[in-house]
Amino acid sequence: MSRYVKSRFHGVSYKAHKKRVYADKKDQRYYVEYTDRAGTIRRDVVGYASQGWTVTKVHWLLRALKQNIRTGAGPQSLEEWKEAENTLTASVITWDWYQPYWQEIKKLPILERD
Repeated sequence: MSRYVKSRFHGVSYKAHKKRVYADKKDQRYYVEYTDRAGTIRRDVVGYASQGWTVTKVHWLLRALKQNIRTGAGPQSLEEWKEAENTLTASVITWDWYQPYWQEIKKLPILERD
């Protein structure tokens, strides 16, 4: 059985898959380790390198998760994060969500055509 390999980022580790190959090497499965709201240390699977995950992307996901746990806003576990992501992609973008961005877009200078 292969062992967890710690990355250069705290709380991010990976494990090489025995048979899966990606980019001429064993596919890496990324994990995050964090303390949840209840104080329990959790290790959750994020995904594989072949799915587009990198150590840096996993690190930024972990930073966002920890920030949400600290502030009490947004998804506070990886399961909640995936559920919210699925809900967001399935829902239609409403005007209330888009309006602040529209106000900023209207302020941008319009490029003149030749």
